[in-house]
Amino acid sequence: MAQSSSGLSIIVPVCNEEASIEPTVRAVHESLRTVDFPYELIVVDDGSTDGTPQALARCLSCTVLRHPTNRGYGAALKTGIQHAGFPLVAILDADGTYPVERLPQLVQLAENVEMVVGSRVSTPFAYQWSRRLAKWFLTRFAELLIGRSIPDLNSGMRVFRRQFAERHLDIFPDGFSFTTTITLAQMTDGRSVHFEPIPYRKRVGRSKIRPLVDTWNMARTIVRTVYHFAPGRVIVPLATAGSLLLALSLAWNMIQVPQATDKVVLMLANLIQLGMVFLLADLFQQRAEATR
Repeated sequence: MAQSSSGLSIIVPVCNEEASIEPTVRAVHESLRTVDFPYELIVVDDGSTDGTPQALARCLSCTVLRHPTNRGYGAALKTGIQHAGFPLVAILDADGTYPVERLPQLVQLAENVEMVVGSRVSTPFAYQWSRRLAKWFLTRFAELLIGRSIPDLNSGMRVFRRQFAERHLDIFPDGFSFTTTITLAQMTDGRSVHFEPIPYRKRVGRSKIRPLVDTWNMARTIVRTVYHFAPGRVIVPLATAGSLLLALSLAWNMIQVPQATDKVVLMLANLIQLGMVFLLADLFQQRAEATR
């Protein structure tokens, strides 16, 4: 599709959502019925094996893209972004949990910031306790690394600039960590991000989240993303902790034996290597920023 200088592309990734995709499509068009800007609705079917393809065949007011096999939530979003024709992109899950009627408001807020995230207000039924615990841990971990408050790390309803997403598609994962990555990418890159509170409803159908596997993947994604955009935020805390440990070990050795042991020398060498890695990473980051 030819790209336009104004308008909105709404991307809805689906996998086995036959019960909710038609109501979601209707709700999107109903919510945007009175807006004064052009928009398109792109639904990416990520290898559904239920009746989702048949349900989408009845949705005539959207563009349907299909993956022959399941490639992942993030892969579906990346496919949609690559086919988007407008400068603003909105993503929306099709499981009935998000307030589609709030989409125009998020779009309006995006006029003044780089990204608007629908920050979910927790409800008693929203998550199992294991998912709540994992979500809390991951959010605190991310906040510790970037030094900023993150009301909702991985909301599936948000509006952002297509250009930013296209520039960094290669670092966005194919799995559920896509939303976590783009949140941290925007924030560590110094972009303006607004978190707008939204209600969160009980989903239609069965969740595809795997708590243990996806939590581990998201933790790795957090470190990788922050390191990519701001390597010092990962390396400096490690170096600080290592320096403190080195100082304590050296002091203890001087009390016990008035000379530096092999362990202290090895720790010092590791710290020097860590410093060199930081300098190289920072150099590459500065060069990448200069070419943008």
